[in-house]
Amino acid sequence: MKVHMFLKKAYAGQNEVWQYIVTIIAIVFAAVLGGIPLVIVMFADGMQDGMDTVDLQEVLQSGDYTQLGMSANTFLFLMLLQFVAIFLVLWLMVRAVHKKKFLDITTARPKLDWSRIWFAFGVWTVLLAGVEVVSYF
Repeated sequence: MKVHMFLKKAYAGQNEVWQYIVTIIAIVFAAVLGGIPLVIVMFADGMQDGMDTVDLQEVLQSGDYTQLGMSANTFLFLMLLQFVAIFLVLWLMVRAVHKKKFLDITTARPKLDWSRIWFAFGVWTVLLAGVEVVSYF
């Protein structure tokens, strides 16, 4: 019964094909835009250390960003910044272009069910902890 309600909410708002195309283009643009700070910091750190573009390409292929003098936390923050940009653009497109509430694309319920979210979080935590323990033996 709940699945039917969720699908019924899909028809709410505006659902023209051009709106989905614009949304996809905007999300791709946000992904590129969100990655620019990482590229700027990588090139600035690399050039400051006297690296040329060939050396920077080797760092990118190896995945060892400590060669640039960048801490793992800084790298993680700059990588996650891309996803923040994507999420904000997705939220904006759902609200402005599709004329939907963001809650309508996540659940059919009138409000977010935090108990289900915490249950799923707990299940994943137990699974990941189990895999981690098994990997040690």
